[in-house]
Amino acid sequence: DHKDHATLVRAAAVLRDATPYKWKLFIAGAGELESSIRDLIAAHALEDRVKLLGHVTDLAPLYRAADLFVLSSHLEGLCTSILDAMTAGVPVVATQTGGIPEAVEDGVTGLLVPPRNPEKLATAMASLLENAEQRRAFARAARAKVEREFTADAMVEGTLSVYRQVLGLEAHTTH
Repeated sequence: DHKDHATLVRAAAVLRDATPYKWKLFIAGAGELESSIRDLIAAHALEDRVKLLGHVTDLAPLYRAADLFVLSSHLEGLCTSILDAMTAGVPVVATQTGGIPEAVEDGVTGLLVPPRNPEKLATAMASLLENAEQRRAFARAARAKVEREFTADAMVEGTLSVYRQVLGLEAHTTH
């Protein structure tokens, strides 16, 4: 439920009605909400546009084929799928919730919209579909951000820094 696929499907309906693009939306993953998502896709007559892929073990081919990565969560920690998409050079449209803004800087590394707002999600998706140069710029900035801030070494150093701060220890560097 926290991934809020219902908002994503509703955004797809808005996008279909608002843009001339011949896009497809692929949703990877499986779970207990699959039948309700499938019903919502049918209710919006999106069967030709929205495809449920089920469980996917290798997402690399999907990232390579994607023009956008869209995350519609209304509740989320730091979504590693976003980091994977950013590393793969896929521009991101996501909701401004939880830890997502730590990775996606609105207007710099992607676009952020309020959660549970299909209209704004569709508008952001359309904006990037219309602007290949902006997609490329976001993809470059996003990849650089992941390489700078989200490597294993950077995450360990960030955690150690918090521990040092909490314990009142002076920061020191390791050699």
